[in-house]
This record gives sequence, C-alpha cells and structure tokens, in this order.
Amino acid sequence: MPSSQLSSSQLRASQLSSSQLRAMLVGAIATLLFTFVGASSAFSTSAQAAPQKKSDTAKPRVAVLYFDHIGNDSELRFLRKGLTQMLITDLSDGDDLVIVERTDLEMVIQELNLGKTKFISRRTANKIGRMLGAQYLITGSYNNFRGTLHITAKLIDVELTSVEGISRHGKVEAFLGLEQQLATELRTVLSTAAATKKSTRKMSKQARRTAQKRAQKRMLARKAAKDKRTAKAGQAGKSLSARTVSQYGRALDSIDKGNKTLAMKQLGELTKSNPDFALAADELKVLLR
Repeated sequence: MPSSQLSSSQLRASQLSSSQLRAMLVGAIATLLFTFVGASSAFSTSAQAAPQKKSDTAKPRVAVLYFDHIGNDSELRFLRKGLTQMLITDLSDGDDLVIVERTDLEMVIQELNLGKTKFISRRTANKIGRMLGAQYLITGSYNNFRGTLHITAKLIDVELTSVEGISRHGKVEAFLGLEQQLATELRTVLSTAAATKKSTRKMSKQARRTAQKRAQKRMLARKAAKDKRTAKAGQAGKSLSARTVSQYGRALDSIDKGNKTLAMKQLGELTKSNPDFALAADELKVLLR
C-alpha cells in the first residue's frame, strides 16, 4: 500500500479514536450531572422533612419521679412506684406531651445508685431530669395520717427553675379517685405552663409574669369543671386502695430487680383479688408472653 494511503488510514483511525474519546467524556459528564441532581433532590427532601422532626421534639418532655414516702406506714412503702406508673399512664393520654417511661427513669436511678434512696433532693431531681432530657419534672411526697392519704405534687420547670405545688388528700381506700384528680390537675398545669412558655419566650420579664398570672387564673376558672369530671371517674375507683397500689408497686420493684418469677406471682395474686385493676393485668400479660 502506498505511503500516502497509509497516512490517510492512520489519520481516520486517529479521528475515530478522538470521537470515541469525546463521547466517553460527554457520557461521564452526564453521569456526574445526573448524580449531582439526584443528591440535590435527596438533600431537598431531607430538608423538607426536618421541620416535621423538629415539631415532634418541640413537645414538652415530662418525667414523673418517685414520690417521697414521709410516713411510717410500711405497707405504703412501694406506693411510690405504683403512683408513678399510674400518673405516667394517665398523663400519656394525649399527644401534646412526651412522658418519659418509668423503665427509663429506673435505669437512671440505678446508674446514679439511688435504688435504696428514700428521699430525692431537688438537686438530684434536676440531675435526673437532665439525664432524661426532661423540661418538666413531677415529684412530691405522700403520707398516711389516720386513714387519710395526703399527696403533695411538685411541678418543676427545669429551664425556669420554678416550682408549682399541688396538694390532694382523700381516704386510703379511695386511692384511684384521688390519683385521677391529681393527674387531671397536673395535666392542666403542664399544658398551661407549656403554652405560656411558648407564647412568652420573647416577652419581657414583667410581661411574662403578667401572662403567667392570666394563665393561672384561666386554669383556676376551669378547675371546678375538671373536678366534676374526675369526681365521677373517681366514684368507680373507690374500691382500689392505696395499699393495693403499693402491692402493685412491689411487683414493679421485683421486675426492676430482674425477679420476674416473683413479679408474676405477686401480680397474679393482685389481679385475682382485684380483677378490675387494668394496669396490673396488663403488666402480668407482658410477663407471660
């Protein structure tokens, strides 16, 4: 073959290789652009989902601690655990609050070696609250005085370091009605406090105090109506005594210590004598699974 023809063939081959190279480069660039667009779309979707997650975490987080037993009635020693679980259950009836589970509280107490502590100080309560990520703490004390159970609950706003007290008293034999009234009032105070904080976060100190006083007046105005509703519910629970709830608390303590066999026995006896005690029955069902 003549040298001139060979040069033309080689030139065409070189041009063909250049065309293929350009095609490969164009394809690679297109692939990169497609990947970038997809990543941008995913980022946009993630950014749109973020506000929803933020709104969930914006709900007030509440931890119910164990109440202090300040009396000498040994039969009511474990009422503190039973009362806490009952308040957690009642306060969880709604979607405006996030209530910390009692098992999470128990884990923190064990971590701080407070399992045998009879009284929880304000400083310790705040530490527990921080570990649980709670904005509000509910704690308090109870005492049986001549057959009348006196319960004092304290609602602590961790951020504002403010405390609001609520006191209730009733017969030891009519504990359920007493607990339900306490739970209703705590929920009202919590909802009012959370709404006030949200609306007054940017207000001056004086304006915030005025708004809080107005909110308290509205709460007191609704209190009578709420008491009527809870009184009706309390009538049905007069047979559930504080001692029965203390036995329930003893079974919860057995569960906390890992003794499920003993807990099943205790809950079995409890549900047999109190077939309408739903919390005890539900706890037993969990253990029997």
